[in-house]
Parts: sequence; C-alpha cells; structure tokens
Amino acid sequence: MNILIFNCGSSSQNFKVYSVLEGQSPAVIASGKARNVATRTKAEPQIDWRVGDDEGSRKVDLSTHRQAAEENLRVLVEHTMQIDAVGHRFVHGAEWFQATTRITASSMETLKKCFRLAPIHNPNSFSVIEVCTEQLPGVPQFVVFDTSFHSKLPPKQRDTHCHLSWRVSMVSESTAFMVCPTASFPSVLRCCSTGLLNQSS
Repeated sequence: MNILIFNCGSSSQNFKVYSVLEGQSPAVIASGKARNVATRTKAEPQIDWRVGDDEGSRKVDLSTHRQAAEENLRVLVEHTMQIDAVGHRFVHGAEWFQATTRITASSMETLKKCFRLAPIHNPNSFSVIEVCTEQLPGVPQFVVFDTSFHSKLPPKQRDTHCHLSWRVSMVSESTAFMVCPTASFPSVLRCCSTGLLNQSS
C-alpha cells in the first residue's frame, strides 16, 4: 500500500509517499516540496522532489495551493506512482471534528465551516483535498486535526490554553491521535503521524 501525505503551510506544501507493508515500518519512497506558494518573494516558486533514486526541481506557477497540489501530483504521475490512500492535515476542526475523519461529501461541507478558524491554513488544505478528489477518484482520503488534542480538554482548560501550549500540543496530538487504529486505514494514521511530525515547523 502506498499512502500519500500532504501538509500545507501558508506558503509551502509538502508531500511524502509511504510504502506500508505488513510487518514492516512505513518507508518513505517519494517526497517533495512546493516553495513560495501563493506569495511573492525574490525567489521564484518551484517544486523540488525525490522519487526513489530520481531527484528533480522545476520552476512553475504556484499562485495557489491548488496549483501546487496539481504540480505535486504531476510528479507522482510522471513516475507512475500508485496511490492507495491520502492523508491531509487541517489546523482547526472546531467542535465538529475531534478525531481523524474520512473524507465524504458530508465531511467536506463541514470542513468549509472551519475556514474562518484558521483562514491562512484551512482553505489551503481544503483545496488540496479537492484536487485529490478530482485526480484520484475512488482513493480514500482522511484528514487529521491539530485541535483534536484540545477537543478532549475540559472547557475551562480549553478556553484558557496559552499559545505556547497550543504549539506543543499540536505535536503531541500528532502522536496521540493519529497512531490510533480507529479508522479503516490505520496505516494512514501512522503515516500521517510520522509525516506531520517530520514536516511541522
């Protein structure tokens, strides 16, 4: 099974593909990063990747995260990389999402309600989900939330949590919630945990 993991920042977009074989730890077989996405700097936007022993880089138009996702998927298509499942990171899931969630038409509608809670990141991640839905039809997708940890706290502690604890808990959540085999693809959860911990900034 090959599992593709996306992680959107404000101006970058990372991906990794993990090969998951029974009885073995997930192994990274492809990775890449879109740089200077939806931003203007002296440096031109570009995609860097490594697939197996092949490495490459190209300058492309990355005006939106949607375009970045299309370019990242193009790299995988060019290398005939099979994808069996996809995992995404969402910063804020509000009270609607308290655990890893499979992408469905219903969950997509609810994810839209979360845009205003993390306006720099959530819409970007959503656009990547849309691209994967279009280009990888039938491939199951899952989304994990930085705020899953906080959803389990008592209201008083949750509402007064300081920013520093928030940053630390985001990393803690990646381990605590994504390694739990609660979905039909527990391997996706393990890879999400590894991918987001490695890519978190």
